[in-house]
Amino acid sequence: MAVLDKKGRLFGRLNIIDCVAVLLIIALAAAAVYRFTASGMTKNTNCRIRYTLVIRPVRDFTLDFYDKGLSVYDKAKQEYIGDVDGFRFEPYELSGVKNDGTFVMAARPEQSTVYLDIAADARETDTAFLLNGAYELKVGSEININTKYVDVTGTVVSAEIIEYK
Repeated sequence: MAVLDKKGRLFGRLNIIDCVAVLLIIALAAAAVYRFTASGMTKNTNCRIRYTLVIRPVRDFTLDFYDKGLSVYDKAKQEYIGDVDGFRFEPYELSGVKNDGTFVMAARPEQSTVYLDIAADARETDTAFLLNGAYELKVGSEININTKYVDVTGTVVSAEIIEYK
């Protein structure tokens, strides 16, 4: 008995194209399981982190709305992502070019750059911190945040572990 018969069936029962399709589906399912369960999750440590967002430009009259202890939420998902642990600000500067071609930094009056420190419970992985078990926090990513008083977009500039739990 031949492996393939005249109709292209394997051992006279299965079509070779159907076998390839089934094997492809199995391979894709295995890759998906590996990707979403194992990749980046070899560490699984609960910890408390502090991450810093830089927000710019911020009008000076709104600086009073950044207060320690405020709860912070992701604006799009409405997920809790920590509490304000502290903040600092400095004058907002823009780079410009003079008529002679030289670069200068010019302060924008009545605007500031805010560095917002946020503390949160997280899970450490190889590639990121997970807030609330699913919200991925990475340095360099942008977050649209929402507090009781402000809705702004900030960029994560640093993240550090405060303590392990």
